[in-house]
Amino acid sequence: MRNKETSRIIEVYKDYLKDPKCIEKWQRTNKGNLCISNEIRLQVKKYFLSQNISLAGKKILDIGCSGGNIFGS
Repeated sequence: MRNKETSRIIEVYKDYLKDPKCIEKWQRTNKGNLCISNEIRLQVKKYFLSQNISLAGKKILDIGCSGGNIFGS
């Protein structure tokens, strides 16, 4: 059973999906979003290299405040 806050959040996102400007704003093909994603990947890569951590042959679980698209593509 959903609580009130969960139901409220679901309704907010349903409203976002009705607004073409919101849809365009959050698309992966949006130039701003592409720039942000590329910068995040670059900084994470720099960090791992600076710590001598190799991710070759490993899987990454992307957990956070997003749709999992930072490392999933």
